[in-house]
Amino acid sequence: MTDAPSADDILARLNAADGDALVWLPVNGRTFSPLLRPGDQIGVARCAVDDLQRGDLALVRRDGAWAVRVVAATLPLRVGTPRGRVDDAPGEVHGRVAAIRRGGRTLGFGAGWRAAAWAMQRAAAAARMVLGPAARLARTSAAGRRIRGRRVGPVHVRPVRPEDADALDAFCAGNLPRMRPYIVTQARTRWATAGAAVAAFDARGGVRGFVFVDEYRAEGTDLPGVWLRALAVDPSARRLGLGRELVREVIAEAHRRGAREIFVDVLETNRASIALMRGAGFIDSPPELVAEANRVLAASGEGPRVILRIARE
Repeated sequence: MTDAPSADDILARLNAADGDALVWLPVNGRTFSPLLRPGDQIGVARCAVDDLQRGDLALVRRDGAWAVRVVAATLPLRVGTPRGRVDDAPGEVHGRVAAIRRGGRTLGFGAGWRAAAWAMQRAAAAARMVLGPAARLARTSAAGRRIRGRRVGPVHVRPVRPEDADALDAFCAGNLPRMRPYIVTQARTRWATAGAAVAAFDARGGVRGFVFVDEYRAEGTDLPGVWLRALAVDPSARRLGLGRELVREVIAEAHRRGAREIFVDVLETNRASIALMRGAGFIDSPPELVAEANRVLAASGEGPRVILRIARE
């Protein structure tokens, strides 16, 4: 969603909607193209789970983040992406897309649209079953990495500047939607003088990866110290070593700016990220900090975390 309202604002607007009133939200990205296009708006009507039909586009909330999902089945409810993925759990259903605004016209999202959405999701799911093993091999093999590396082209990792905010905005829309408003604001203001933020830029100036180090307290979370946050690499550039390079560079930049000790919290289930951080030199934090950090961060509802630290020698 372009200039997307905050998660709390969306919830408040849905709760305040009367009767058949629609809550209008902007469309961002091409995930649902050609059904939904950038520049469209979706009109969301509140509904119960039992009101959903196969092919509906449901507005769901999982772990505090909002997403639009195709209803793939109703008994039991199964929702997924138009690219064929089906979510492990549907999340909290808050509404369904009832209308689309496009080019000055308002279009009802009726039976024809539902049939098209369901057909798109099912066709993509079937293709994933057939092509999935080949796609995984292409992602993980040395030949696949070389092909993707040539497609991505040369990438330059450097500290973020205020003029990079628009490129970061586009990257966050697809890769860090929950933190998008915060990251774009800090890129324009705070990170020029405090904290540290690093991104990987391709030859066209697009962002392919991002990470920052800053105080949790800058976000209003009562947790002392400076923390490595929001490491993300665009799917098109994964398994090319960008994650390791971003972590190394942001640590070096934070140390240059005076940070002596940096912490990172990683979900216990995210073994790949834990291995990456340990490979970068992070070690276990004191037990008392682990307990305190997990207590403070439990509000996210995402589960227990491994707390690691690295100190400047």
